[in-house]
Amino acid sequence: MDWAIVLSLLFHVLRSALSNPMFTQKNFEYTKSCSDDYLVEGKDFLLFEFEATGSNSTYPFNQGFRGPKFYFTSTASNVPVSPCSAFDIISNTCTNRQGTSNTCSCLEVQTARVYRFIFNKTAERILSNQSVWIEWPGPPAIFSKSYQIPEIRAKVEFLNFQSSFNTDEDFLVAGEDTTVIQFEVSGNNSVHTFDGKNGPQFYYTTTDMVSHEGCLGFDPGTGSCTKRTGVRDACSCEMKTSNKYWLSYTKTATLDTSRATVYLLWPGTPDLRSDNYTFPEIKGLVGLLATVAGVGVMCYKRIGGAEAINNNAHSRVPATGTTQMETDNNKQTVEEQKAEDNEIEQLDTSQNTVSSQTDATLV
Repeated sequence: MDWAIVLSLLFHVLRSALSNPMFTQKNFEYTKSCSDDYLVEGKDFLLFEFEATGSNSTYPFNQGFRGPKFYFTSTASNVPVSPCSAFDIISNTCTNRQGTSNTCSCLEVQTARVYRFIFNKTAERILSNQSVWIEWPGPPAIFSKSYQIPEIRAKVEFLNFQSSFNTDEDFLVAGEDTTVIQFEVSGNNSVHTFDGKNGPQFYYTTTDMVSHEGCLGFDPGTGSCTKRTGVRDACSCEMKTSNKYWLSYTKTATLDTSRATVYLLWPGTPDLRSDNYTFPEIKGLVGLLATVAGVGVMCYKRIGGAEAINNNAHSRVPATGTTQMETDNNKQTVEEQKAEDNEIEQLDTSQNTVSSQTDATLV
């Protein structure tokens, strides 16, 4: 064997290896807002950090298109996705770039020789249990080792909470007014699904602190995103994207839900539950008796053809016009006042008579 040839080949291999760039994994961090076992879409963040050493004409630094690029696999695509290049593709410089849901950062550690690249990404369901790496296009391409992303689960996001008022005041009338609460849900998997009874569910409490199921976000029979109307309440589902839905629950005001709560529950392991949202005060059409300066006051105001009660203790709008009930009450009050005045007048006359008789005796 010609050892000179072997040594020459070995030298060329080593020189080629030493001249090619190298990737080193430096750091992988992620927030855990809900659990140590999984991330929550839209709430948690992932950070991937790589270091690259050396470059040449085939694997250059400070090149947006030919320099290193981040890649990740996705459940939404059959091919790897590249969210950004390590170097800016316009200026070809080592800069930080802010994207819609990610940030790509570049730090020059050793001038023109060692660079550190950081990819900061908002957790998305499409990244659940997927991989992230960095590569140099070449050819041939050079790949770093990949980071394995943890499981990323769905989220529940509050959108809207509003009530209808048939007056200008701060309470609802039972049987007439409604409250609408709306959430956005996204990301279903084996743990959190959109299917009917196992999908998102609206619940409300009553004044006795008992929880009741209001309605299901998705049709209980078919699991489809539809509108459903009950006797007094209604549920609706609107698909925004293939993985994002807006769920709404419309509840008619009842006395037993006055200042009670409503929330969305998504069964799973663990359950996802929204914050509690409080219903306004709810009153009935009868019995709204206020006390003003020690005098009981009850007045009526016609609104939209219906007779609703105005409560002076809650700064109600003064009634416009007089109902038959008020007219009858006024007549009765006048007659009672006249009778009382007559009694007082008779008493005064009697007292004056007694006084005159006493004076005459003394004389």
